[in-house]
Order: sequence, then C-alpha cells, then structure tokens
Amino acid sequence: MINYREWTEMQGYDREGKLQYLQHRLSSLLSKEIYNIGGFYLPLRFDSSLAVISNVNEKEVQNIRKRLDFYFPVETVTCIGVDENPYDAQIKASRCESPDENDDSEVVAVHFDLNNFSGRELTSSVYDTFLEVTKVYLKVTEEIIKLRGIATYLGGDNVLSFISPQRIEDVQGILDRIPHLKAGIGRGRTAREAIKNAAKGLKIIRENRNLNQMLVG
Repeated sequence: MINYREWTEMQGYDREGKLQYLQHRLSSLLSKEIYNIGGFYLPLRFDSSLAVISNVNEKEVQNIRKRLDFYFPVETVTCIGVDENPYDAQIKASRCESPDENDDSEVVAVHFDLNNFSGRELTSSVYDTFLEVTKVYLKVTEEIIKLRGIATYLGGDNVLSFISPQRIEDVQGILDRIPHLKAGIGRGRTAREAIKNAAKGLKIIRENRNLNQMLVG
C-alpha cells in the first residue's frame, strides 16, 4: 500500500478502529481472491503482504490488484519474485526485481500442528494459550527461515510454511527440536494444491497416533 502511513496520519486521533477495519477488509479480500486462483495469501503487516503464487497466471494476480483500487483510498502495488527458495523469492519481490525466469516449480507446504492443544483454555485462559502458540510460531518461523522458507500463523494451534522441495527431509529436525509438534507435508503444482495435500497428511497422523510426527502427502 503506497503512502499508507501518510494517509493514516490524516485520519485524526480517533482512527485506529477504522484502520483495523480497513486492514482486515484488505486481508479478507486478498485471501479469498488469491485462493480462488490457486495461490495462498500471508497477511504479515497488513499494509504489506505476501502471496505464494507459483504456477498461477500473473495477469490474474494483477487483475486482483486493480480491483483493490475500487475498495481502498490508497494505491497498491504488486511485485513478483522468483526463486527456488520461498524466502529468497520474497526478498526479490520486496525489492521489485523483475523475474528473469518462469515460475513453474513444485510447491511444498508444511502444516505444523501442536499436539493435544484443543481445550487448553479451559485450564488456562484464552490469552495465555494465544501467547503459548505465538511462542511456538516464532520458534517454527526461525527454523523455517534457516531452510530459506517462509511461515505464517493460521490461527488456533496451526502454523503453515512453504519450503523448497530439496528441504523436506530437514523438517524432521524441526520436529526433533520443538516438542509437541506434528507436521503434514504436501506437494503440489500450486500453493492451494500443496496445502490440501499437507492437510491430508496431518489428518492421517491425527487418526493414527502410532505414526511418525511427519507425513509427506
């Protein structure tokens, strides 16, 4: 979002509720639109965001950005980065470097889930369980960055990450270092397909407690 900070400062002191509504509306629209074309949206700071759009028509992505202009008072811009490693791809996108290669690589999604976490607020509190999950999310993110991947918090006790296909075996090391985690790993041509397959793997682990904590789908 271009000149977003300057625009917010023009909204007066009683602005925060309005800004939160605007940010979440943007997040909602992007999440739906990008998922519909096969990608996946990561909200991050809200005023700047990421989306995994491997093997998605770039023209469709730009059309989404143009539609945003009808809803928001500031201009938005979209930059695309391509790299085998998602972390490095987002660096290139952040710098608005022009891609010099086609994006036809396989997407790998890793869906992390905390063991036996549901219902914990009954013995603790909603806020305390949120803090606990936030700490785990930070640990997972730090580990995923070492693999040159990216991660996002999905809500509940779930963290989703994207990594290079060459780093799949390294996920087991994360599970060894962070207790009470399990992970479903999915491959796909698009982010949406990879996430779907990761969810399938996680479901099998949940239903078969004697399985390993990691399953590739």
